[in-house]
Amino acid sequence: MMAEKLKFDLHTGVAFLIWTLLITGAFVFTGFKEAAQFGNYATWLTIGLGTYTGKRLFQKKAEFNKKA
Repeated sequence: MMAEKLKFDLHTGVAFLIWTLLITGAFVFTGFKEAAQFGNYATWLTIGLGTYTGKRLFQKKAEFNKKA
């Protein structure tokens, strides 16, 4: 049975934006209840940005740009 194409494509940029908003929201809301750790927040943002950038650079390799 063939899988149907999704009606909504979640692109990497959109996923990164959603992830960043969720991390920022979590930092803001925990900051009001207890001492928010900015170091943890900055670390997770850096990890996310590095992962996003690495994925984009990896996709530019010639092996992934061949026409089928």
